[in-house]
Amino acid sequence: MAVFSRTRQLRALRRAEQGGVAVELALFIPVMLVLFAGLFQFGSGIFDTLRLESAARAGAQYAMIDPTNATDIQNAVRNAIGGDTSDVKVTATSYCQCPGDNAHVDCTIVSCSGGASSHQFVSIAANRPFTSILSLPALASITEVSGHAIIRVR
Repeated sequence: MAVFSRTRQLRALRRAEQGGVAVELALFIPVMLVLFAGLFQFGSGIFDTLRLESAARAGAQYAMIDPTNATDIQNAVRNAIGGDTSDVKVTATSYCQCPGDNAHVDCTIVSCSGGASSHQFVSIAANRPFTSILSLPALASITEVSGHAIIRVR
């Protein structure tokens, strides 16, 4: 009779669903936390990239005023970023090209082949290291975010 009651108890236990939701929740929460943290990490990287792109465009706007002053262009980029910019690397380079040619030429050359004049460009790049809050293999390859802008000034 004791064996029969134990068998009945085991069948009842097998059919019971009272703790099933708690077990499913315990398995689901860690997975969702990692997914949300990864989504936050990815969004943070995109936000930093967009902020650097915007700051590079601000440097390009300043370059329209004074294209030869690389220090002031870099300062305009840093001011546009705001906050702590000690880890931001900003470069502003000026170069010239002849129309229809991708090769850089000396900016003192006034005319190119065919009598066209050379165009002067300023290229601004802002780079910042990207630190990960998670050590996810998919995000481990992102080590730096950057923003770029190129403007023709002449």
